[in-house]
Amino acid sequence: MARIKAVLFGTGNMGRLIAGNLVEKGVEITGAVSKTHVGQDLGEVTRIGRPAGVTVSEDPEEMLAGSEADIAVLATCSSMAELYPDASLCLKRGINVVTITEGAFYPWAYDPDMAADLDNLAKQHGVTLSATGVQDIFWTNSIALLTGVCHRIDSVEFEGTADFGTLGPAVLNNLPLGLTPDQFLEMAPPPDAKPPASIVGMGFEALIDKLRMTINKVDGGIELVLAGADVECIGLNKVIRAGQISGLREIMTIETNEGPVFRARFAAKIFEPDDRENYVWNIRGVPDIHLQQNDVPSVEITCASIVNRIPDVLNAEPGFITAEKLGTPCYRTSSLENYVD
Repeated sequence: MARIKAVLFGTGNMGRLIAGNLVEKGVEITGAVSKTHVGQDLGEVTRIGRPAGVTVSEDPEEMLAGSEADIAVLATCSSMAELYPDASLCLKRGINVVTITEGAFYPWAYDPDMAADLDNLAKQHGVTLSATGVQDIFWTNSIALLTGVCHRIDSVEFEGTADFGTLGPAVLNNLPLGLTPDQFLEMAPPPDAKPPASIVGMGFEALIDKLRMTINKVDGGIELVLAGADVECIGLNKVIRAGQISGLREIMTIETNEGPVFRARFAAKIFEPDDRENYVWNIRGVPDIHLQQNDVPSVEITCASIVNRIPDVLNAEPGFITAEKLGTPCYRTSSLENYVD
């Protein structure tokens, strides 16, 4: 294959790092769109560090007009509703899409209609849409690999804490940061409102699907995480005071029809000085397996994952292909076109 051509959506914290990774892996960036840095050269506002000859646009349709891109790299949003317009625009133009949108990682239980629509669009135009990130390698594929040493599994248990302080407004605006618990309760949606997509739930459901199990029952809830001291939220340029909400903790239990139970406690928060991003996994069965991942550099992992996944997306069948069906993720040592079939 000739050199891969990509268009980049987003020049925030993630997009700036992704741009440099793309160039270093031999990808030609032919266009960029963002709400910030409009009119500036992409290379001068990202990790590329030199003029790239690509001017950042604010209009996706204008940027894509006449584009011959093989793939669009989307790093602009957190939910399926936000992703849908840009993703559908690319798919209709016959451009593959890879994204770090959390809500797109395994959306079948949370946004099934939009997922099905994007799946149909991708199939109609012979291209592929997929999402990746920390969930891809650290929560799904590596854990599925570990289960291969088990004769029997009774439960899979996960506990983790993630630093969202390094992320931008696209993610942080979805959290009730800086509110008091009473303010949060006043703003809480009614009990019959559609629940938001669960980050840990999508990771678990992708893992369960990969293990060829089926879900019987899902229970869960949210705990508020309160700041123990004043902490700066750089992504929102605000200070969260002690006692205010600095994050949320998801608690989830999924029972499967095949027997194994999946349990999680996952906190996404603005870190205080002594906090660390750690993941702990315990697979209970025969034998028991323990995995602890300390000081996880989730930003770097996410940005490397989306670039390393590009050949897998280009090699995949058309449709909305979630990460557990893309095959084993791996490091790419040379230009990405060398890994495209």
